Amino acid sequence: MDDTGQPQRKEQSFRKFGVSVTSARVTDVDPNEEFKKRMRLRQQAAADRSIAREQRIQEEEQRLLAIAKGEREVAQRQAQAKVKQIEQTTNAETEKQLTITAAQKLKEQAQIDRERATILLEKAEIDAQAVKVAADAEAYAKAAVLEADNALAQKLDAEINIQKVWADAYAKRNVPMYVFGSGTGNTAAPTGSDSEAQLLQQLLTMEYAKRLDYDRTLNSNTQ
Repeated sequence: MDDTGQPQRKEQSFRKFGVSVTSARVTDVDPNEEFKKRMRLRQQAAADRSIAREQRIQEEEQRLLAIAKGEREVAQRQAQAKVKQIEQTTNAETEKQLTITAAQKLKEQAQIDRERATILLEKAEIDAQAVKVAADAEAYAKAAVLEADNALAQKLDAEINIQKVWADAYAKRNVPMYVFGSGTGNTAAPTGSDSEAQLLQQLLTMEYAKRLDYDRTLNSNTQ
């Protein structure tokens, strides 16, 4: 560089002879072995640099590819775990809702059964009260009837049944062809006569009436 900072060109010696070179072609150059060696080394170095640069680019691409692959696998695992978690949460929530629904159903069914049992119990109590009222009414009616007619119907039935027994026995009795006996006065009947059988019948009837604690008399208001 000169003082002004401009590049200086080395002056050629042939310019002293007034020769100016406008173009030149160098041919058949045969450099020495050292130069050739240096050139080969430079070429080899340039080739090595180019290969190293390509390898570095390739390694960087592989690194980026590995990172992208790892990130993709991590993202896939995270997505799968998230899907599984969502599925488990959904299943748990579904099971919870089903359990709550089943519990509510059982509770409602129990309430329905309780109400139905209450209704049936009330109905049974009403039916029992109705039966009791009907029985009391019937007993009262019977008692009123018995009190009104002094148990006339029952006494008549008992009297008829007693008389049926003695009438049947009297009809089937063995009667002898001849009856021997004597009495005192005109009212006396011979022994074994019909009057004696009737008297025996009356006495036995009175005896059984006493055993049954049954009063054969009637009240004056029913006569």
